[in-house]
Amino acid sequence: CAEYGKINVKKDGVVLETIISKLPKRGNDIYRWKMKRRLGFLESLGDSHFFDPKDRNLHGAKTRMLFITLTWDPKTCDLETAWSGRKLEKVVGCPDNDPYNPSPRKGTKPENVGDHYQSHVKGCPCVSCRYNRFTTALRMKFGRVKIFRNFEAFGESTADGEVHADGYPHVHAVLLFEDHAFTVSHRDRHNHFRILRADKDKIADLWQFHVDVEACYSVQGAMGYIKKYLQKTYGKPNVENVPRITSDKAELTISLLWLFRKQSFAVSGGWSSDLITYGVTQTDFS
Repeated sequence: CAEYGKINVKKDGVVLETIISKLPKRGNDIYRWKMKRRLGFLESLGDSHFFDPKDRNLHGAKTRMLFITLTWDPKTCDLETAWSGRKLEKVVGCPDNDPYNPSPRKGTKPENVGDHYQSHVKGCPCVSCRYNRFTTALRMKFGRVKIFRNFEAFGESTADGEVHADGYPHVHAVLLFEDHAFTVSHRDRHNHFRILRADKDKIADLWQFHVDVEACYSVQGAMGYIKKYLQKTYGKPNVENVPRITSDKAELTISLLWLFRKQSFAVSGGWSSDLITYGVTQTDFS
């Protein structure tokens, strides 16, 4: 059900106006409206192409933009650990967690010293910690990378009786490499463009589980898809060409993101049309 907020506009202690407004909740129309506003910067990126998708001969085709999916093996941990991780209690300003022997770092507010908080353990297996380690390693190997990321709760039927991944997290991300270009090797039977196997393996080796890597031929082709994916996930009707998201999968994703307090998506700073144009190999196809 919808929730509403009440705001009293006051002047000199007198209520001049009362405003009742529908609150944004994951999946409702107000949330989608706010999300659309936040994604408005995508329109300013233009529609530059890295290579021509209609060209049957991909010889020499390169791209600086990839669409990747980082999957999960449910046999490695339980569902809660996959999303929330393993944590321990720490004390602000006390490296040894001893409140009687504080040694606060520079910049720590005195009033916060001694406060208790939860921190992820070193090498935490949750999706957020794994993803942070992945992006750190990715930048160490390939240089500067801009990233648009979103989480999905994966759902799969148990037709064969094997262990499946219902509710476990997957990561989808568009990566823009500022210092590296990838050779496009071929188009597969699903009409997806692929990079060289050696390059794909370099990326896959940074993630413990299966990794899918697609070469993006245009800016709006990649960013437009992930935008439509988010809109369909959060309940916008009549979103076309995103068949992999059903209403059941969308509800599962929204529910688990809310339960484990995860951001639905995250965007690196610094996206701009100048940055995109700098990485373009081919433009202005007729």
